[in-house]
Amino acid sequence: IQLRDRLEDAVILTHSASATVREALLRTSPARVICTASDPYGEGRPFAQDLQENGLDVELVEDEQAPRQLEWASLLLLGADTVFRCGTLCNKVGTRALAEAAHDEGVPVIVACELLKLAPMRAEDAPPLTEPEFELTPPELIDCVMTEEGGHPPEEIAALVDRTPFLRAGYTLLGR
Repeated sequence: IQLRDRLEDAVILTHSASATVREALLRTSPARVICTASDPYGEGRPFAQDLQENGLDVELVEDEQAPRQLEWASLLLLGADTVFRCGTLCNKVGTRALAEAAHDEGVPVIVACELLKLAPMRAEDAPPLTEPEFELTPPELIDCVMTEEGGHPPEEIAALVDRTPFLRAGYTLLGR
């Protein structure tokens, strides 16, 4: 719902598979969706098929072709594994290169995630990434983090985390 105005009649490029991105796209059908294959596991393939089966106009592209697709894109819409309080995004490998290419093309980068994906720590204070399929994308490459609370520039994520007590409490319970 928060993304409705950005998605109507837009050409959306997305990377990997995200339940939040899926929900946004199905609620407000864009003109076209370009999905990356998202290798090495290829989760973008079934994601693209699911979107097609739900009536969306979807094109699947290989990861190395994705930056060139930004020429036609209105928006790079990403899900999130984690958004740290500093605004850094942890997501599928390949996200940073796409965000850099979008930045160079002047295409807005929006991260769509639930509040639960916000971490009450800076990326520098988090445990090191041990899974090679994840990487960090710096906040200066992100235009907006969209949650059920609305849209927030990356520099406002710390304030959003601070006014959401269950995020801090949850991480404390997890021993982080």
